[in-house]
Amino acid sequence: MAYVAIGLVACLASALTLYSGFGLGTILLAAFSVFFPVPVAVAMTAVVHLLNNLFKGSLLGRQADWRIVARFGLPAIPAAIAGATLLVYLGSTSRIFEWEAFGRLYGPSAAGITIGTLMIVFAALELQPWFQRLAAPPRLLPLGGLLTGFFGGLTGQQGAFRSVFLLKAGLEPARFIATGVLVAVLVTFGILTKNEERLA
Repeated sequence: MAYVAIGLVACLASALTLYSGFGLGTILLAAFSVFFPVPVAVAMTAVVHLLNNLFKGSLLGRQADWRIVARFGLPAIPAAIAGATLLVYLGSTSRIFEWEAFGRLYGPSAAGITIGTLMIVFAALELQPWFQRLAAPPRLLPLGGLLTGFFGGLTGQQGAFRSVFLLKAGLEPARFIATGVLVAVLVTFGILTKNEERLA
């Protein structure tokens, strides 16, 4: 039943977030975290991101703006590795506190508290109309790549930052989606280089 639920969530979330360019990680991470430890859930979210974006890239990739992909995506790769490295470290820490219920011991690690807090913050931001309209000037594209990569590596959620920085790039809708997809692929490869052992 768990695998059916996860599959349905992944399929529906991928379809719903095709045009917005963000929201997939927020939905998937919440669903995966119910069934798996947080660091594994982040890695699994990255895998679904990668497959989803490779599929979209095969449909739209030729329309991407490669100049923007380079300015935004290349800084995102080392930032994604840095974020994933921090996640691995946080996931290896002991529980911050513990409690007992139903004969079992529970308690969050530093990774659980960090990811949980950021999930709440990102989900709240994505529901705000002002955040959906937020757009950064094109000169900040490399900074956008760094932020997108780092938080993608740390939490598996990268789309909201990516959209904020790509909205002012002057791209037509199809080019906007295609460029965002290719950037997401680069970020996800960075995440998976650090998390591949968790998926083995």
